[in-house]
Amino acid sequence: MDINFTVNKIHIYACCAKIPDPVVTSFGNMPSRRAVFICIEDHDGICGWGEVWGNFPIVTADYRAKLAAWVLPQYLLNADIEHPWAFTTQLEKRLNILCVQAGETGPINSIIAAVNQALWDLRAHRAGLPLRLLLNKNAADKIPAYASGLNPNDAIEVTDRARDEGFKAFKLKIGFGKEVDERNLKAIRSKMAPGEKLFVDANQGFSLDSASDQIEMLVDYGVDWFEEPFIATANSSEWEKFKATCSIPLAGGENLLSDRMLTEAFGWLDYIQPDIGKWGGVDGCFDIAKKATAAGKVYCPHWLSGGIGLLHSAHVLSAAGGKGLLEVDSNPNPLRTVITEHLRDVEDSHLILGTKPGIGIENPVGNLTEYIMDHQSFSS
Repeated sequence: MDINFTVNKIHIYACCAKIPDPVVTSFGNMPSRRAVFICIEDHDGICGWGEVWGNFPIVTADYRAKLAAWVLPQYLLNADIEHPWAFTTQLEKRLNILCVQAGETGPINSIIAAVNQALWDLRAHRAGLPLRLLLNKNAADKIPAYASGLNPNDAIEVTDRARDEGFKAFKLKIGFGKEVDERNLKAIRSKMAPGEKLFVDANQGFSLDSASDQIEMLVDYGVDWFEEPFIATANSSEWEKFKATCSIPLAGGENLLSDRMLTEAFGWLDYIQPDIGKWGGVDGCFDIAKKATAAGKVYCPHWLSGGIGLLHSAHVLSAAGGKGLLEVDSNPNPLRTVITEHLRDVEDSHLILGTKPGIGIENPVGNLTEYIMDHQSFSS
């Protein structure tokens, strides 16, 4: 089958799932899980899926779904797609004035990233290949993963559950005061077996000085990386100053939203973490993964939202190779789990990606019906 195609329909789904306990970060809480999924369908009825970043604040998901419905039909419907990168690069140029005029750079970029994902998924379906093999014919069938999003109030219980599920690496959220952070670090480290890893994520919660005050404690508890210790967009001199005093590897990248900013950060980051929903979709993340590897860095994609973005992140990581791990949210989220049922079995902290074309799903909508808050469709 020809892998080139023409867009015939667009479907946009804004979803909401209630959860028993909020996801807690140093910058705020998520009392429910939100996601925006985009489905692009060609004239042969073949579909590709992408996910718009929009997990925090939760109101942003509804808005970005409406913005996508307003922006995309005029550019996507009847578009002939020869290559996702070429089309989304053109789309970025067309929407640049809107980004500037409306101050909408983040929302527009997340919509473009979702379009890029969906076009790649559709292209891989037409090729009859898993996305990772379309990107790299030697991509691995399984990838290492870690359990992420350990909240301050139930971190010990969640770590135990994640270990029972097969994970051997865990990421704790910190920035809730020394007493809380140290209590969790001590309890988690006391149960860790040889070969297990412990990461921490401050979600930009410290100042430069207070982040420096954490280093001794984190070294004492054998932390393997320190993620976003302070504001990601701090100037390079501040990052270089911190790097010079911090013996712990540094991780970040989800909030550095340009190639220039992220490649400059190679100077102090050891783990490079672009978010496929914010950072150019498949093309953007695959490109930065190759640049990171060439620079001696480790590509570890960031993701803490729904299942479609997680699957895209997994396939790009597999295609990129290297020593990176996939971030798998340990918090309850039906918008993730109902889509990624085939990834539930963790073997020795690795996920098996399967052999189905694209990102491995056909049509997840049937399992999402109870969570869909708004659905808009457009056809040529």
